Amino acid sequence: TLSGDLYENASGAVNEGLSDIMGNLCEMILGETEDRDWLMAESSGRAVRSMSSPSMYRQPEKLGGRYYQEPTDQPSLDNDLGGVHVNNSLISHAAWKLCDQGMGVEDAFYLWREASTLLTPKSGYQEMHQALLFAAKIVGLDETWCEKIDRTCREMGY
Repeated sequence: TLSGDLYENASGAVNEGLSDIMGNLCEMILGETEDRDWLMAESSGRAVRSMSSPSMYRQPEKLGGRYYQEPTDQPSLDNDLGGVHVNNSLISHAAWKLCDQGMGVEDAFYLWREASTLLTPKSGYQEMHQALLFAAKIVGLDETWCEKIDRTCREMGY
């Protein structure tokens, strides 16, 4: 998703989360899924992640919470490059929460697409929070949504 990003630790998890979000939203817009739990790989018969309930697949529901993988100075495949697949739920669960609060699929698509253009290769969770707030204004979401985005990110721990 992010050209040239550091695919490790928080920046890699942000990349993975954005990829899952955009893939799921595109499937929904195109009518290729009825999945309201936002499962990943559900069509294969064996889902690997749940954006609505990350803990079902041993992923954290908030920064520092159960299953959260701490960043590492030595990212490797043995530690999931610092949690890029484990911690991606910190981004994707926020997207699900916003849609669960009533954000339409197309509004969500434009919000997350715009936010992704505001990030840098080293962007982590806090930068994602700020990018979402700025993107909400760019795509014309009202102040109520800005407040919901801010509250959701804070509940997620960033």
